Amino acid sequence: MMKRSYLLIVGLSCLILNSCFEDQDDNLISASEINDFVWKGMNAFYLYKDNINDLANDRFETNEEYTDYLNSFANPEALFETLVYLPDDVDEFSVLFPNYFELEQILQGTSLSNGMEFGLFRYPDGSDNVFGLVRYILPNTSAEEKGVARGMIFTEVDGQQLSLSNFQGLLFGSNTTYTISLANYLNMGTEDSGDDMLEPTGTSFELTKTAYTENPILIDDVIERNGINIGYLMYNGFRSS
Repeated sequence: MMKRSYLLIVGLSCLILNSCFEDQDDNLISASEINDFVWKGMNAFYLYKDNINDLANDRFETNEEYTDYLNSFANPEALFETLVYLPDDVDEFSVLFPNYFELEQILQGTSLSNGMEFGLFRYPDGSDNVFGLVRYILPNTSAEEKGVARGMIFTEVDGQQLSLSNFQGLLFGSNTTYTISLANYLNMGTEDSGDDMLEPTGTSFELTKTAYTENPILIDDVIERNGINIGYLMYNGFRSS
């Protein structure tokens, strides 16, 4: 599970909006109510609104033009994606939640987790393959129980090589249990990373996600150096009140 900060577009499954595009206009729009909610939420709160032409206050001259625009998208997700500013470079964190209750749980620190916190990296050979590097393990989780540790590298999930096209489904899909296969990173004794390789170790771990409420303070310690006490705190999350 990778940490993210979110632009919160919430309550899509439970809010029904019959609002007018023009404040003083009594004619209701005849478009997807959720698409209407997404656009108006982004128009009101989005940090990068000024960079998105379709979010401009004067973008639509009439209700009909606005309605046609909303109806041109097959679903709210498709609309939302067009309103996010440079998602691969600038805004990597905005996300649309279809389930309000799932979002509430996340904000309260509860989510499905197997306890393995990791980062993903592309293979050094320039291919679309990726590998995972374990950054740390959450206490009292499946990963801790199985012996997964910081610094371990994995290249496969359920026997499938991780790649740019499948890692989302394999690691963040609906499956609550999956098996990771470990590998060693070999630098081949050279300074050129282009010839680095990943070699399977034959070791695997089956990990299971369960509902987990994370303590936002993962580590608190006092480190003594040359007679000086240094406080160390690893703060891992923010909670909504």
